[in-house]
Amino acid sequence: MQSHGFSKDDYILTLKKQLEDQKKQYEQVISSKDETISSLKETIATSQKSYDDMKDQLAVKDNQITALTKLTNNAQTLNLVDKDPKRIQAAHGNAETKSEQSSSDEKKDDFKN
Repeated sequence: MQSHGFSKDDYILTLKKQLEDQKKQYEQVISSKDETISSLKETIATSQKSYDDMKDQLAVKDNQITALTKLTNNAQTLNLVDKDPKRIQAAHGNAETKSEQSSSDEKKDDFKN
């Protein structure tokens, strides 16, 4: 019965060795994939932080643009008032006149401080 050169025990040992080798290979593949997943998670977290930072910067820029627009409008209004006070009152009505008076009151308060 030993004509094949292998006994059942030898065959079983060979199969066990092959299974152990395959198990090691699979463990290495799983470990490599776990490292890749961890790396991708870190990349996502970094990208999310960068995105949040960009959103914050855009919000600051939006606020700066709004403030600059208000300053520009105020400068134009003051320029028109200097040239023709009656024209600005007629063009913008009582609501604008009230806001101009309140802003001039604020300027007086600023000078007192």
